[in-house]
Amino acid sequence: MPGNSRVGAGFYFWFALIAVATYLIHEAAHWVVGAALGYDVSYGINSVIPGSAMTTRDHILMSAAGPAITVLGGLVAFVFVMRRQSLTAYAALYFALFMRVVAAGVSVFNLNDEARISALLGWGPWALPGVVILVLLITTIMASRHLKLSWKVNVLAYAVASVVSMVVVGIDMVHRGIL
Repeated sequence: MPGNSRVGAGFYFWFALIAVATYLIHEAAHWVVGAALGYDVSYGINSVIPGSAMTTRDHILMSAAGPAITVLGGLVAFVFVMRRQSLTAYAALYFALFMRVVAAGVSVFNLNDEARISALLGWGPWALPGVVILVLLITTIMASRHLKLSWKVNVLAYAVASVVSMVVVGIDMVHRGIL
């Protein structure tokens, strides 16, 4: 069967909402850990910035919080896809992958969470992002095949994810006074 006919416009609407929620939850995890460690941290839709210098250990913990919750959410979503054939869960898994791939791409200019942790641990900047992306990529491919989703569904999901990401990053840059 080449594709799944039950994917309609509603899927992409929910996908966009899940994408925004993923950004908010990801950054909230950074903020919660930073605040719990006693730092004054500012929260943005795509950034959390500590108000003072952090120890290496605290920097690793705060940096790990966002990706950890994003990957955990993606893996829970994978279980829901495999057990319940949930398209909504697929959206969460797909966007977790998209978010970490884009973040790794940005690491060429400014190390993302995983790359920063990987470098601080002495593993080089690409080891941890590579593992995270590989885990999410394999589970996303398995989920897509399980749901029998066509390449068109995934390309449209990519387009929606790209638009949502541009809007979220743009709003965050305006909020921080960069744009």
